[in-house]
Order: sequence, then C-alpha cells, then structure tokens
Amino acid sequence: MGSQSTNYYNSHPDAKKKKQEYQAKRNKTKEEKLNIAEHTRVSRKKGTYGNGDNKDWSKTSKGGWISESPSKNRARNRGKAK
Repeated sequence: MGSQSTNYYNSHPDAKKKKQEYQAKRNKTKEEKLNIAEHTRVSRKKGTYGNGDNKDWSKTSKGGWISESPSKNRARNRGKAK
C-alpha cells in the first residue's frame, strides 16, 4: 500500500497524466534547473551525493544549509496534515 497521493494518482489516470505534464513543464524552467543544480552542488561539496546515506541537504529559512532525511525535508515544506 502506497501513500494517499500514490493511491489517488494510481486510481485516477487523468489526474496522474495532468500532474506528470505539469511536472515535466516545471522541471524544464530555468528557475527549477538552477535550484536543482544548487542543491546538487552543495550535496557534492558536503560529500553526501550518491553515497547512500539517505540524507538531503536543504535550505533553512535563514538561507543556510542543513542535512536531514528526505522525509523530514518534504514534511516541513508542505501544508499541515489534516
């Protein structure tokens, strides 16, 4: 069993297609490419890129960088759970 969003998109192919089209368009923007490049650059510099430690480097609200698990990073950067 997957997450709620995974289950939703698996059971609603039209919504899944729309989301994939939007995401593909978003990933091609200059802003997003620069953002990805910046995060990759920091991760390589810190030595965590591709080493399997299951850590992400994310920006703090003050502009610094912090190492944390991907789930903590994604949980903090979304709306509150209902």
